Amino acid sequence: MASHPIPRAALNPVTRALRRSPVVAVVGPRQCGKTTLARQLVPAGSANYFDLEDPVSLARLDQALTELRDMTGTVVIDEVQHRPDLFPLLRVLADRDANPARFLVLGSAGPDLLRQSAESLAGRIEYIELTGFQVAEVGAAEMGRLWVRGGFPRSFLSPPAPPDRHPAPTGRTATRSPPAGTGRRTRRCAPASAGRSPSSLPASPRRRITAPGTARAGRSL
Repeated sequence: MASHPIPRAALNPVTRALRRSPVVAVVGPRQCGKTTLARQLVPAGSANYFDLEDPVSLARLDQALTELRDMTGTVVIDEVQHRPDLFPLLRVLADRDANPARFLVLGSAGPDLLRQSAESLAGRIEYIELTGFQVAEVGAAEMGRLWVRGGFPRSFLSPPAPPDRHPAPTGRTATRSPPAGTGRRTRRCAPASAGRSPSSLPASPRRRITAPGTARAGRSL
C-alpha cells in the first residue's frame, strides 16, 4: 500500500461545487476522510482553516463576523456541527456582492446539521456526501483488503499485524482424561460364577475308575 494519501473520487466534485456555490458542505460519518480531503484544498496550518475541536480555532471565532468577513479564497470550517450558530452568519457572507470567499464546511451527516443548514442557507449551499474508500479509489488489486478491513481510512491504511512468534504446537495432542465423576462409566462384567454359592453350581461330571483285577458289575471274570 502506497504511503501517500489515496486520491478521493470526491475531490473533483468538491472543487467544481466551490466554483458554483458560495457554501459547500461535505457530510459523512466520522473518520471517513472529510478532514483529509479538505486539507488537500487548504493546508491545516493556513489561516483559512478552522477546526472547531481545536480551542485556538474556537477562540478565533469568538467574533466570527470580524474574523471571516475579510477572508478570500476557500475557507474551511471543520466540525461545523459544534457551532450551528455560524449558519446564519454564512448566509450573510454568501449574499455579498462579488463574494471574495467560498466556504467549505465539514460535519457529520446528522439530521440536525442538515436541517439547520438547509433552513439558513437555502439556495446557497451544495451538499456532497463522502463515504469510505471505494474499489475505484483503491484499485482492484486491493479488493480483498477492502473487503476484510472496510473502507474507513484508518482501518484500511493501518499496517498489517505482526506474525505470531509463538505458534501453537503441531502434531499429536495429548488426550486429557475426563474429571472424576464425569463422562461415561464403563461397566465391568463379572465372571458367570461370581456371587454364586458352591451348591448352586452345576456338578462336574465324575469319571468312574476301576481298579485292575476288579470285575465290573454284570460281567463275569
